[in-house]
Amino acid sequence: MLKKMRRAIARAVGALALVLGALLASQVPAFAQTCTTSAQYGICFYADPGTDVQNNVWNLSAQPASTQTLTANSVDNWSVTADMPAGNTQVVSYPDTNWIPANPEPMTYYDDIDSRFHVTLPARPGGTDDYEAAYDVWLGNLAGGAGAQEVMIWNDNHNQTPSGSDTGVTWTDPTTRDVYTIWASFPGNPVSLVADTNTATGSADIFAAINDLYNSGYITTDTLYAIDYGFEICSTSGAAENFSVSSYSLAATPAPGAPTLLTVSTSGVTVRATWSAGTGATEYQYQLVTPGGTVAAGPGNTRGTSAAISGTKAGSVIFQVRSGNASGWSPWWTASNTLTLTKPTGR
Repeated sequence: MLKKMRRAIARAVGALALVLGALLASQVPAFAQTCTTSAQYGICFYADPGTDVQNNVWNLSAQPASTQTLTANSVDNWSVTADMPAGNTQVVSYPDTNWIPANPEPMTYYDDIDSRFHVTLPARPGGTDDYEAAYDVWLGNLAGGAGAQEVMIWNDNHNQTPSGSDTGVTWTDPTTRDVYTIWASFPGNPVSLVADTNTATGSADIFAAINDLYNSGYITTDTLYAIDYGFEICSTSGAAENFSVSSYSLAATPAPGAPTLLTVSTSGVTVRATWSAGTGATEYQYQLVTPGGTVAAGPGNTRGTSAAISGTKAGSVIFQVRSGNASGWSPWWTASNTLTLTKPTGR
């Protein structure tokens, strides 16, 4: 926990340095096809909000003799050459691709967050090498901010030990079926998912991981502030070693925005409704449910913003509508009032 607290403080200072660094030509070579920097908080391909690559030697004070140089061709193709003292077990740096969304949003805003990676770790590791390749996800706030919650997903670990304790509980990625052991501090910050089997090429269902950790009580917020991917480096056994990201992708797909009901009326057993368009929606689904939540009629589909739907019998119902697109469906928008369906007289 002390290590992570120091890290949070250092990264907060680093965040300020990154902003200042963006103003300096020496930190961000203009119009360069290849960006190289040995600055402690050097960055390449800066974008705010958006994605950039950070040298991020955030804990240099712990090992002042450490050196690291970042060479980046793009945000998804870069490497660092690091020289960290033999036997050191404190994280000194986390060179990474950093993505900050335009606005912090809870997981309900997204339909999916999926990432793929291909990395290469030192070919001939030294006897005291200590590092791992991992995602670093920040929820509730950015690193060092009040209420910040850190979740790490380790895919390739070499002699590193996560903060916190081994819970003895595993999590299985629903997409890859890769199994991770959950390490957590109490209260749960940070939480680390550590792959039971190392892999240098693969993917991570970040959306599922955050939702499952949140629903299981390991984390107390699911509002996404940043996703990083890179290498936590402690030791290279006192020799220069290379760490590279050959390819990397991150797709954070928003769910379509829910529509807003404008009018709802009944005539006999038929309900007619209109609604405003949901952001990003290409179609809509609508239905009638009982006050207890049982579907009474539907669902029906339309590409428009109005519909009529008939129940099968008299009684109380509630109208619901949701937006859809290729990514999936928004939550149901439920009418605030209960409607009464009536059979025509004489039937």
